[in-house]
Amino acid sequence: MPFGRPWHRRSCTDTPGRAEAVARIDWCISQYAFGVITGEGGVAKTVAIRAATAALDASRHVTIYLRNPSVGVRGMLHHIVATLGHVTSCYTAALAPQAAEALAALDQRIAVRYAIAGMRPTETGDYITHHLGLAGRTDTLFRADAITLIDNASHGYPRAVNSLAVNALTAAFAKNSTIVDEKAARVAITETGAD
Repeated sequence: MPFGRPWHRRSCTDTPGRAEAVARIDWCISQYAFGVITGEGGVAKTVAIRAATAALDASRHVTIYLRNPSVGVRGMLHHIVATLGHVTSCYTAALAPQAAEALAALDQRIAVRYAIAGMRPTETGDYITHHLGLAGRTDTLFRADAITLIDNASHGYPRAVNSLAVNALTAAFAKNSTIVDEKAARVAITETGAD
């Protein structure tokens, strides 16, 4: 499957936005600097961060990963304080100062801020072609009109491109078609609610 998680992680720098994020994270690591990477859901922030931090020596670096921001402020503060090796307070009023002390004036010390944007239309086409190549497919499988529709509906966010591409492949297969055309892409957009 060309658009599944294993390919997504193995080719984490296959878009300019993610490659730029990885480069900025690498720079922050090498310079002992703070950095902030932001972006919409599905733009591959986590993939970029994991790629940049995968080879870090755990005895020299502490990685704090908050995968679920819905834990609320108290949950995030608790996680930060605990990850930095402090005993956490049971009370939010005491927890906030603990986190502030552990992160002293962090915002002022952020050296790099980068927002990963969605892919441009040509990048979405290259992304789809790249992933098909990883799965062993080198011929044209997606027509240009299908790629344009997928790019528009996904806003160039890799997670959405993956979902739409899989659904478009399935729609084409269901019609016994050997190529993903505009109709298959429209079916995928309708089925995923991306329109």
